[in-house]
Amino acid sequence: LLAVSGTLQDGFALRANLDSPGCPAELVGWALVRGAKMWLDPKPEGSREHVPPPGRQPINPAMVPSHDRRDANVYAVFAVEEAAVLRALLREPRGLGLTPDTVLVDLEAPETSRGLARFLQGRALVTASDAAADGRHGARGD
Repeated sequence: LLAVSGTLQDGFALRANLDSPGCPAELVGWALVRGAKMWLDPKPEGSREHVPPPGRQPINPAMVPSHDRRDANVYAVFAVEEAAVLRALLREPRGLGLTPDTVLVDLEAPETSRGLARFLQGRALVTASDAAADGRHGARGD
């Protein structure tokens, strides 16, 4: 599963970057993620992406972990073939990062798709059960 915001969502020009030959990415739902704040990144004169007037100036969003529950963003969550993730990053017109386990999905938020919330809750229970069986950290669900 890959959570994306902005230009990789359905309806945007770069959405096809999530597809692999014979294995298109599939939208599985929406997820409200807390603890991440969106900052706008305007392109100043002299930067690679700057567009001089009268052109339309691109302003890219940048999500930064804040650890503040009041900061939140809704992400589109796709089932994506693993190799497509790296290709999607490499095809972006600017540097992007991808980090696992940086933020948590709010499973109770109305913005989070119910089916996705049920799947993630079930996956968390399986992971906690596996950890308990192996005596690893997180066995108590923390």
